[in-house]
This record gives sequence, structure tokens and C-alpha cells, in this order.
Amino acid sequence: MHNLKGMALAIELAERQQKEASNRFAQSQRDYGYSKSQLRELEDYLGDSEKRWIKTSQQALGVERLQGQYGFVDRLHQAIGLQEGVLYQLQEKCEQAKKKSQTAEFRLAILQRMMEKKQGLQVRALTRQEQKQTDEFASQQFARANARQQEGWA
Repeated sequence: MHNLKGMALAIELAERQQKEASNRFAQSQRDYGYSKSQLRELEDYLGDSEKRWIKTSQQALGVERLQGQYGFVDRLHQAIGLQEGVLYQLQEKCEQAKKKSQTAEFRLAILQRMMEKKQGLQVRALTRQEQKQTDEFASQQFARANARQQEGWA
């Protein structure tokens, strides 16, 4: 019984760890999704800016305005590059969190199977013990009945 209590504690701890790992994985997926949407927004903004630039470039523009536009587009490209780096890091973090969650789930499943096996063994041991006691009682009853019968014939 004491062994089952220890196993139950281990399962309880494994359940908490699995839940925490699952929560971290879910959070990393949300972070990745948010970062991906930010990247899409930057790319859309760059596309819109380039479309506006194409429309206005047909007009005669000064050198300063051209340099400003090129600088702006260059900074957008840098921001997109940085966001792609962040996205890559979050993807790696997400993969690690997924592996940890799967490992925690696997560990919990193993502990639960071990508990089931121990409980089954315990039930079988109790059943054997009860059967042994029943057999002993029946043997004693038979011996008493046999002794009484022997006394009656004597």
C-alpha cells in the first residue's frame, strides 16, 4: 500500500509537470502566431509603400525625397529581417516546448501504466491470500467434520 502511495505522488507530480509543459507549449504557439502576424503586417506595409512609391515615382521628385523613400524602405527591410529572426527563434522555442510536452506526456503515461500494473498485482495477491484463507478454513471444517464422524463411529 505504501508503494502505491509513493506511485500516486509521482503520478500527481508528473500530471502537474505535463500540464505546465503543455501550457508552455500553447504559449509558445501563441507567441509564434503573434510574431508571424507582425511579420505579415510589416510585409503588407512594405508592399503598400512600394505601390504608393510606384504611383508617385512617375512625378518628378527631388533627390531628398528619393533618399527619404529609399531610407524608409531600407528600414522596413531591416525590420522585416529582424522579425524573421524573432520568428525563427520562436519557432525553435516552440519545437523545444513541444518536445518537452511530449516527454512529459510519455512519462505520465508510463507512470500510470506502472500504477495500473502494481494495482493489478496487489489485487491478485489479495485474491490469492483470500483464497488461501478460504481453503484453510474449508480444510479445518472438513477435518472437524471428519473428526466428529470418526467419534460417532467409535
